[in-house]
Amino acid sequence: MFGLFSTKKKNGCSIRLRRLIDRTANWRIPEVETRETERCKRTLPIFLTPWRDKKTTAQEMETGISVDMSDNGLRVLMLRYPKASSYLISIINMEDGSPEIYSFLADVCSCEKFAPGIVSMGLRTSMSVEASELPPDVRIFLQAQIAEFAIAHSHD
Repeated sequence: MFGLFSTKKKNGCSIRLRRLIDRTANWRIPEVETRETERCKRTLPIFLTPWRDKKTTAQEMETGISVDMSDNGLRVLMLRYPKASSYLISIINMEDGSPEIYSFLADVCSCEKFAPGIVSMGLRTSMSVEASELPPDVRIFLQAQIAEFAIAHSHD
């Protein structure tokens, strides 16, 4: 009768909806962009240890999830507001079958409520820290995380 269920009508509908979505999406670049480098979306677990007086302890370590990263820092989602103005942050990269620990000293440059019970924290990295230079308790904790991951995925 009207051909409501014909493939041609369905495809035309999809094309028009896609056009509407593309035209109404906010694709404009912000007029004032102060970032020196492009942000890249990355969702990785982050281990954050408060860095006070050039000291840290694994007992205060918290976890978060990265939202995006750039050459200068990253944005992390956490369940509470930061306890310190500087952190030792560690990321375990498990790709390529050989785990690597990436650690940095970073300063909190922004902090805001993201959603109920979730805080978004911007961190500006100031120094890279080699795994061998990590405080012993932090290094042991991260190595235990790697071992736990290996055991959990040994049956895959």
